[in-house]
Amino acid sequence: MVANQINLLKSVDKSLGVMIILLGVMQSLTTFYFFRRMEEPAAWYFAGGMLLMVVGALTLLRLKYGEIAPGVKYVSLAANLMLSLFWIALYWLLFDKFARHPASFTGLFVILASAIVSLRQTWRAQPQQQL
Repeated sequence: MVANQINLLKSVDKSLGVMIILLGVMQSLTTFYFFRRMEEPAAWYFAGGMLLMVVGALTLLRLKYGEIAPGVKYVSLAANLMLSLFWIALYWLLFDKFARHPASFTGLFVILASAIVSLRQTWRAQPQQQL
């Protein structure tokens, strides 16, 4: 029973990592739709998409190599938590803007879910001390 729950959580974790990567790809590709000229705001928007892709990739790396490279676990967890805090602040400060486009909340929920699952997976995977 516990093994099934662990496998389910890993599948959810992997799916959320892939979704974050896809959000990043979509954001980067839409840069040229939302910004007619490549100026500083467009560059920052594109960079935000790249950041999402990197955080999603770190999640997948944590799942694949987290047990043999513990540093990957903690870097991935920190990246997920920092990204979540940033997005919470962004939505808090710009709520009126995002409320006009309810679909934009999908990104927030995916990022928050990924951080929560990441946190759970990292603490669950702590090695037991040998006596």
